Amino acid sequence: VYFATNTNAGPAINNLLSAKVALALDDVTLTVTGKDLINTQDIGVSAKLAASKELAVTARGGYVVGTGAWNAGADVVYTAADYKATLNTTYASAGTLAVKVVAESTTLVNGATMSLTYNVADILAGLGALTAAAKITF
Repeated sequence: VYFATNTNAGPAINNLLSAKVALALDDVTLTVTGKDLINTQDIGVSAKLAASKELAVTARGGYVVGTGAWNAGADVVYTAADYKATLNTTYASAGTLAVKVVAESTTLVNGATMSLTYNVADILAGLGALTAAAKITF
C-alpha cells in the first residue's frame, strides 16, 4: 500500500493511494493492483503461469473507473542459459494493439547486457521501431 498527499512526478496528484496484493498458488501467481484509488481508480488483474523452468505466460487486464478505459494483454517470457526473450501485447479500448518483442543477453559480451527490441504503440496503425542497445557495467 502506498499513500502520498501530493506527487510532483509526472502529473501532480493529490491524495494518491495505490495498493497491490499477490497470491502464489503452485505455478500460478495472481495479482490485483489498484492505482490512484481515490481519484481515477485504475484497477488491474493478472495471472502468471510458470509453464516450465524456462517459460512463463501472463494474462492481464485493467479497467480505469474514472474514464471507462480498459485493456487486455498477454506476456510470454522464455529464459535460456544465454538469453531471455520476451513478447508483450496489449489491446486497449481505444482500438490500439501495442506489441513489444525483446531479446536480451548478459553472456554474449562479458560485463554487458546486449538487447534487441522491437516496439510499436499500435501495430494496426504503424510500423514501430527496432532498437539495439548495450548496457555496460563498470
